[in-house]
Amino acid sequence: MLDLDYLISVASQLSAKADFWNSAILWALLFSAVAPATLFVAQKIALDRGKQLSSLQQKIANLKETNMKHRADKLEQANLQLTLDVEKEKGKVARLGKEANDARAAQQTVEIKFAEQTERTALAERTLLEVQEKVKKRTMSLDQEIFLINLLRQVHSKLIVAIDCIEGDSDGLAAADQIEEIIAAAGWRSGGISIETFMHNPVGLSLIVGKDVDPSAGVLQSAFGQAGIPLKGVEDDSVQDSEVEIMVGSRP
Repeated sequence: MLDLDYLISVASQLSAKADFWNSAILWALLFSAVAPATLFVAQKIALDRGKQLSSLQQKIANLKETNMKHRADKLEQANLQLTLDVEKEKGKVARLGKEANDARAAQQTVEIKFAEQTERTALAERTLLEVQEKVKKRTMSLDQEIFLINLLRQVHSKLIVAIDCIEGDSDGLAAADQIEEIIAAAGWRSGGISIETFMHNPVGLSLIVGKDVDPSAGVLQSAFGQAGIPLKGVEDDSVQDSEVEIMVGSRP
């Protein structure tokens, strides 16, 4: 037979185990009852948080879209303003180009007019010089007179120096008078002044000599040449050997 104490001990152990499992069953039943509610609450909280997150994300997306649209509008306005500025600068460049072309054209016109005026001025100056040469008296300077007188005085010539000029040539007559005074002042013999008419007027100053003229005629021609007044030599058999003629022709 089994010992009673042993059985009681076993029974006590079994009772303790039974109480444990009963407690476990009770806790399991309690957890099973609470778990659905906890799950429902958690699900609701999660759903609410999801809705809040979705709403927040939508707001963020809307804000980003608004900001991007605002930036796009600003960029479009800036691009439009830049386009307008570029067109404005192009207009300025075009105007400046036109003004530069107009200025170049005006400068060319001024240069052409200046060149024409310069040419007219030069022509007028040449014409004036020609007129002055024509109206200038054909007389020698004082230095030329003194030079000729001193040079001719060194030669004692027996030649008679006649002087001819053209009728109506006043400056030719003045030159003839001056030559006659120089001849007389140098101690040479003067044959006077003859005013003549010609079918073809001689031009310039000439020294007319005969075939066998005195060598002093060469001295006379050389002296005038050294004084800067060249005498063109002309031989004429009608001129006597004892004389020479200085022809004062028309102005060259």
